[in-house]
Amino acid sequence: MKKLASLLLALSMAVSLTVAISANATGEVSTASYATVAPVIDGQIDEIWNHTARQTIAVPDDFEYDITGGYTSLLWDETGYYLLAVVEDISLTENDQEARNSVDFWFSEANTKTDSFSTDSGDWHFCKASDGTECYYTGNENVYKVAKSAVTTSEDGYIVELYVPYLGAKAPALGAKIGYTVSFNDDTDNDGARDGYVYWSVTEDSDAYWEKTAALPDVELIAGPTPEELGLVPETTAEIAETTVDTTVTMAPKTFDVGVVAAVTAIVSAIGYTLSKKH
Repeated sequence: MKKLASLLLALSMAVSLTVAISANATGEVSTASYATVAPVIDGQIDEIWNHTARQTIAVPDDFEYDITGGYTSLLWDETGYYLLAVVEDISLTENDQEARNSVDFWFSEANTKTDSFSTDSGDWHFCKASDGTECYYTGNENVYKVAKSAVTTSEDGYIVELYVPYLGAKAPALGAKIGYTVSFNDDTDNDGARDGYVYWSVTEDSDAYWEKTAALPDVELIAGPTPEELGLVPETTAEIAETTVDTTVTMAPKTFDVGVVAAVTAIVSAIGYTLSKKH
C-alpha cells in the first residue's frame, strides 16, 4: 500500500500542472567542501557554510509565484552530509499538512545514475516544509529515521538545514562525486495545493530529477577550509622554560666560640711572658 501511495505521489508530480523552472542547465559540476567544523543543525547559517559552493536558484522575472530566489549548499565529512537551503518566499503557511511550501532534497550517495531512486540504499529524498512538516515521496525511507533537520522562518522566507549520516555502503571520500539537486515548492494562495516550483539542476534531462538519479547533477567532494581560514586558534604546545638551579653549596668557615678563642689567646700570652722572664 505504501509503495502504491509513493507511486501515486510520484506520478502526481510528473503530471502536475504547476509551473517548473530550472535555474541552471549549464552542465557544470558543482562542489561540496569538507566540514572542517560541523555546522550546528539549528536553521542558522554558521560560518562554515560561507566556505562551500552555493548552487543558486535564480528565478526569472516572469515567474508568477512568490518564490523570488534562493540557494542550496552542501558540506561533508566521514560521517555523512550536511545540506542547506535558503528560500526566498513570502507566502508561508502555519499549518502545511501537504508540505506545499517546502524544500525537496534529492540525493544519490553513490551517484548511481539509474532510472529510479530504488537502486541503492544511498539513494534518498527528504522533504521539509517551512512549518516543519515532512513528507515522503521516494527513495530510502529510512532517511527520515536518522536525519536531523531544523527550520527557521523570517519575513523574507525560510531556511532548512539538514544532516544525513551516510546510508550507502561507502562513507564519503575526498574527490568522490555524488548526485544531488534541490527543488523549492510554493503554495501562493494557501489552498493546500502546490502552485509552482523551482529547482537547481545541470543535466540535459534535469526535469526528471524527481523520478531517477540519472537526472541528478554531479557534485564533487573537495577539501574544506583550514582552521586558520575559519578564524580558529590552533592548539599550541606551551614551551616549558628550562630553569637552571644552582646546586652549589657554599660552605661557611667554621667558627669557634669567642670564649675559647679568648682563652687560647690568654694561654699563649702567658707562655710568652714566662719565657721572657726566664731570659
